[in-house]
Amino acid sequence: MESFLTFPARRDVAGLKAALGALDGGDHVTVVLHTTRYGALEVSGRVFSSPTGDLWLSGRLIAGPQTKAKDGSAVRSPISELRTLVADPATLHGEPADPLGFAHGDLVSVDIEQVPYGIFTISGVATEGADGNVRVGEWAVAGGGALAKRLRGARLVGREHTEPVPARRDPLDTEE
Repeated sequence: MESFLTFPARRDVAGLKAALGALDGGDHVTVVLHTTRYGALEVSGRVFSSPTGDLWLSGRLIAGPQTKAKDGSAVRSPISELRTLVADPATLHGEPADPLGFAHGDLVSVDIEQVPYGIFTISGVATEGADGNVRVGEWAVAGGGALAKRLRGARLVGREHTEPVPARRDPLDTEE
């Protein structure tokens, strides 16, 4: 089984700042994020630079605006969930599969299209909510027997893997 969701126990913040400082809007990048709720996620796509200079990938902020380090080089501060930048951003994981067959705990990779971020790929452990909707991270894949409107492709990496499986998502609490 591929171990593409691995990352160093300790982040190389200086290295991340320098690598992110070299990125411009439109550049392709692959990162590994580690979230409390969804565990590790690999996100690959073109970065979007906001009017304030922040870098976004797949609708997620990954770094603040570009500044100058003491030595004059360009740097950007990474968000705390950003664990590493991946050296080979061209790797696709898994075999084409019907996302309606994805279940809670499957290791999957999906392609999503979202304006203004374009097409990007999210790889991680699928989670299912009490409502039956399947997601990878916070990105919708399928639910109610239908595919998510922004889904452009799906691959099953494996049903048996060593990645931690997040708890099933609870329904939203609408009462306050």
